[in-house]
Amino acid sequence: MTCPTATGPLCPPEGDNPPTRHKLVLVFPPLVMPTSPPLGMALLKGYLARTMPEWEVTLIDLNLFCFDFLFNGMRSGEIGLTPHFLHQMGGTLADLLAAAHFFRAGSSPAFYHPSALYDRHASLFLQFTTLFASHLGEDATRWYQDGAPMPLLRACAERILAERPTCVGISMIFSQQLMIGAALGRHLRQVAGLKVFFGGSCFTTGADHFLQRYPQATDGIVVGDGEESLRQILDHGCDPSHIAGTVCLQQGQIEQTPPLYLREIDSLGIPDFSGLNLHGYYAPEPVLPLLLSRGCYWRRCTFCVHYLVPDRKSRFSPNPRSKNTPSDKKFSVKHIRKLKNKASNT
Repeated sequence: MTCPTATGPLCPPEGDNPPTRHKLVLVFPPLVMPTSPPLGMALLKGYLARTMPEWEVTLIDLNLFCFDFLFNGMRSGEIGLTPHFLHQMGGTLADLLAAAHFFRAGSSPAFYHPSALYDRHASLFLQFTTLFASHLGEDATRWYQDGAPMPLLRACAERILAERPTCVGISMIFSQQLMIGAALGRHLRQVAGLKVFFGGSCFTTGADHFLQRYPQATDGIVVGDGEESLRQILDHGCDPSHIAGTVCLQQGQIEQTPPLYLREIDSLGIPDFSGLNLHGYYAPEPVLPLLLSRGCYWRRCTFCVHYLVPDRKSRFSPNPRSKNTPSDKKFSVKHIRKLKNKASNT
């Protein structure tokens, strides 16, 4: 890969007018397939909007941001791919840009037929994502160890700081996001002096080991259902210590409290995707994820994080045992209709 050279320090934006409200910026780091917006941080935003109205919550999908940064740079000629990378990917730069256009061009019969066209574009897109995620993780490791960030990671940090946040939450559900999250968290804490919290299914287990290995990355990790734990952290002045469902490092020692698992997941309400470009994802039409359960009744697939969840009870929406929620399909249809209306108005 060839990219423009990054120069100068990464500092918070200057200005004489600090934000008047508390502002939490929730971030989804790169690099995974950008087909739909992340559900976890949208649920967090919806929950906090109802329970902490004094806080402004902004969502940043850095995953989508990175793909746009890369593809726009490739089209302009500012970013290139080495012959070795192209050989590993199995296509040319023009092939990759054609695949990106194919997934973003909108719904058409050509997207579904013939299937061989879809398979070719999808395979190339996925291979590019896998290869570049590996390179990005290596760059993030060097950055965490006091190296200079590559232009893409530099742009990610600047995008977050441009929001002038009070604190930042980084939500990670894939292992390839961990090193990028750690490098961004360290930078935001050390250079900008921000409180940074981690969460997501990546930390179903092993949060204490991660914190011991990357102690400068975060002020605390939320484990279990994150909505109520994050609300309590914000309510306690962004201090995660002694909050249920958190793992913190206090004077070099791990401090860990039992995770929270809400019995009534319908109490989380409807996710709030506002602020995200729902039509910007690499899919023929907007795809919105929907929460209908947490946990798993099976819990035997060792490749899945549910295998490691200490809470053995699966929880469904709507809850058939709840007296306050209809136990039929009408609730789900109503939920989907609201999400569709939100997407149409975005």
